[in-house]
Amino acid sequence: MIPITTGGRFVRLLVGLWLYGTTMGFLVEAGLGLDPWDVFHEGVTQIVPLSFGQVVILTGAVVMLAWIPLRQRPGIGTLLNVLL
Repeated sequence: MIPITTGGRFVRLLVGLWLYGTTMGFLVEAGLGLDPWDVFHEGVTQIVPLSFGQVVILTGAVVMLAWIPLRQRPGIGTLLNVLL
């Protein structure tokens, strides 16, 4: 078991994001269905000439920009979720 330190929490964050991204890719490739955000991303890929991953990153960036009026700083997990 990884000790609950800052480093351990960061490793868990990265592993969790990697697992989520991997399963999301499997669902897209298998055609088994998508969660609501990914349905949106898939729909955008049908309209604009971008890949699924590019749309995911751009949507995340737009959501991060929309966060500015809230005057709250996003955490490292939120930022990495957009980038990874």
